[in-house]
This record gives sequence, structure tokens and C-alpha cells, in this order.
Amino acid sequence: MKNKKWLAAALIAVMLTSGCGSKDTKSIVWHSSESSKIVKQIQSDTSLTKDQQEFFQSLAKSRDQKAYEGKTVGEILDVYAKWKAQVEKDREQMNQTLQVSVVDKVSLDQNASAGRMHPQIQFDISIANVSQNDIQTFKGRFIVSDASGNELFRADYLDTMPVMAGVTRTDTIYTDINDTNEKEVKAYDSPLSDLKVTWEPTAMKFMDGPRIGEDKNELR
Repeated sequence: MKNKKWLAAALIAVMLTSGCGSKDTKSIVWHSSESSKIVKQIQSDTSLTKDQQEFFQSLAKSRDQKAYEGKTVGEILDVYAKWKAQVEKDREQMNQTLQVSVVDKVSLDQNASAGRMHPQIQFDISIANVSQNDIQTFKGRFIVSDASGNELFRADYLDTMPVMAGVTRTDTIYTDINDTNEKEVKAYDSPLSDLKVTWEPTAMKFMDGPRIGEDKNELR
């Protein structure tokens, strides 16, 4: 009889720790003073996506986290979902406005006399404003992957030179390579034809004032 009671108690414990995880996590109240503890609980909740978990990790390091003080994780997730939907909408608009692509790649050896303290990758890029709106400045990132789609590294890019409607121009960017990082070395050694470089816009400011994107407040 004692064994049966022990089994029943164990079963109840399993049900409590597994079946209600998602509901319990979303009811947690966010307090910045306990953000590290809360993030650990969120990371253990398998019902949340990796993207959602990473959002709370970044929130815990943010100066703006006090704006969420007293809100539940579920309420914060609702705000995040709306924000993400707007970001995706803005990104679609930016991609329809501006086409950015890499047209050539050169690997440059370390050369202190030339000002290169590390090996570098040089990307020649094409920037085409295919819209009827003049762009004052924009920013985003290049995501460099191998032929199989495995990400190797990312390179941020900010362009403060206006791009008028219908204009196409070129630019050259450089990114340092860590020669102890296997993925970055692979990108350095590979020809452009063996790489996949994706442009992901993050913010844009138009000449007539409007700003869009997740980093829009950082543009001047």
C-alpha cells in the first residue's frame, strides 16, 4: 500500500512539473531585480520558441526593462508579438524599397602597414532604390552562410549617404575575420560562389521624415 501511495505522489509531481509549465511561466510577474531568475524559468519552458526565449534574455540586459515592471510574462509576450509583426511589416516594406546585394568578395591578408590588424573580407555591394521614395539613411546586416545554409557570421552595415528614388550605386565594406574562428575562416577561404549572403534590413529613414524598422530610433 505504501508503494502505491509513493507511485501516486510521484505521478502527481510529474504532472505538476510538466503539464502546467507553459501556463505557470506566462503567469510569472516580471521584476527587473529578479530578471536572471525569471529568464532561467523561461528558458526551461519548452512551449516557448527560441525567439521568445532570446527576447527575454535581451530584455534582462536592457535599460528599458523597467517599462515591463509588474507585467506578466504572458502580457509581455503579447506586446512582443505585436512588435514583431510590425517589424516584419516594416522589413517587407524596406525590401520592396531598397535592394542590397553583394556582387564581389575579396579576402585580404593581415597587413599592419596597410592598416589591417586582422585578416579582412571585402564585399563590393550594389544598392538600388527601386521605389519612388528618397532614402536619407538605412542600416541592416549581411548574413553570410555556406552553400548548405549554415550561418558563418554576420556583418552590420550602416549607410548615411542618401539614396534617391530610382538610383543605383555601389559601396565597399570591410569586416575583420577572427582567424581562430573556424566558421569565419571558412568564409574567408571560400569564393563568393560558394557562399550565400543575405541582406536583412533593420531600419530606414526617408528624406521626408518617416522612420521604420526595429532600430529606427538609432538613425539620425
